[in-house]
Amino acid sequence: MHDSHPELLDTLADETFLWRYMDLPRFVDLLQSRELHLARADQMYDRWEGAYGPTNVAMRPEIYSEHYAAMQQHFPYVAAYARTHAFLNCWYAADCESASMWSIYDRENRGVAVRTTKERLLKSLTGPNSIHGATVQYVDYSAHWIPEGNVFHPFLFKRRSFEHEREYRLLTMWSPKAIRVDENQTVVEAEPDTPPTGLREAVELAELVEAVFISPEAPGWFHQVVQRLVGDYGQSWTVLHSDLASGPIY
Repeated sequence: MHDSHPELLDTLADETFLWRYMDLPRFVDLLQSRELHLARADQMYDRWEGAYGPTNVAMRPEIYSEHYAAMQQHFPYVAAYARTHAFLNCWYAADCESASMWSIYDRENRGVAVRTTKERLLKSLTGPNSIHGATVQYVDYSAHWIPEGNVFHPFLFKRRSFEHEREYRLLTMWSPKAIRVDENQTVVEAEPDTPPTGLREAVELAELVEAVFISPEAPGWFHQVVQRLVGDYGQSWTVLHSDLASGPIY
């Protein structure tokens, strides 16, 4: 379920449209499971997920002063831990569709996009995980300090080459479940610290989905297939053809 976090930047208005682009199998999975998939950070396409930059390396001796020597060797280990224990689910934030997102996620003109709003997305989360929402900032790592002190911070920044993604992210941290605790509620035995490659978060589909779109070049029969799927799984959403499919006017 959604859990606001005082240190995570969330600048989007509640009514901001969010889009999730996917292929048909992932859309069917959403309908069947009624769950969102959160990928482990080190499994994401961008190898810089959870990374810092040269500005951080250059400024750390001054910021941490006399503590820097003792802390220096721990920075890579903390980052490696965060990358294998942080889980992300990403949405495109914009009032309209994205041609670039269709080009990335639309396979053989059979793509599907789900539209929601920030408010609906956060309200739809019903699973046991503590899920935070935040806006991604796109910066020049050679000139920008990435905040430290919270393991989530580096996941809220990406290189400017990814600005086209306009991401709003759901984030959570995985930790081993306690098997045995003492009288002070201190964990004395826990399950193995082997994070899965993905987590699932239950959602209320009627709350989550505001509209469904199919890709610009999708044929008419594909529209009918997706509309039947929606009905077969008890939903009343109208499936719309992408606005990018409309013909030009001269």
